[in-house]
Amino acid sequence: MLLPILPYFVRYVRSWGLLVTVAWKALRAYESGSEGFNDAIIAYANMAHECEYTVTSDRRASRLDGVRLLK
Repeated sequence: MLLPILPYFVRYVRSWGLLVTVAWKALRAYESGSEGFNDAIIAYANMAHECEYTVTSDRRASRLDGVRLLK
């Protein structure tokens, strides 16, 4: 009975693990005081989904890894 839903369950658990990892990294960046939580969670979520980089017009957010300032 469980076998047909097992792949969906595994995907669900992995997505929650990814969410927790992204939120934890964003919280750590926010606690350091250099970036806003919203910017950090967007940047780390994009990195988790293998985006090359995130573009922003916010100078503070551009200090995050994987974030580039729009010129």
